[in-house]
This record gives sequence, C-alpha cells and structure tokens, in this order.
Amino acid sequence: MTMKEYILQRKIARIVAAIALKEGISQAQALLEFYGSKVYNTLVNQATELCLMSDAYIVDEYFLRKTAS
Repeated sequence: MTMKEYILQRKIARIVAAIALKEGISQAQALLEFYGSKVYNTLVNQATELCLMSDAYIVDEYFLRKTAS
C-alpha cells in the first residue's frame, strides 16, 4: 500500500465516522452508504483532487448531494 492510499483510507474512515455520528447510524451502515455515493466516487478519482479538501467539507458535500437527490 502506498502512502497516498493509506492517507486516503484514513480520510475515508474519518468521513464515515462523522457521517455515522451525524445520522445516528452505525459506522458499518455509514460506510455502505458512503461507498454508494457520488461523493465517494469523486473522492477516489485523483483527477478531481477532492481528497485535498477537509473532512468537514467532504461530509458537508455528502449531505448536500444526499438531500438534493
């Protein structure tokens, strides 16, 4: 595993924990929901550079897109 992959995995873990806390669901459920989101697909696409944004920004973006759909 490269350092970039490790850092991205840790970032995803923090984002999922924040989603779980905000929605009052388990982290396992939050992980499933996040993996199915457009925000996750954007996050793992290195061309978008979303991974450079803060965890809080990405969590906010997740909820904005979730409520919009």
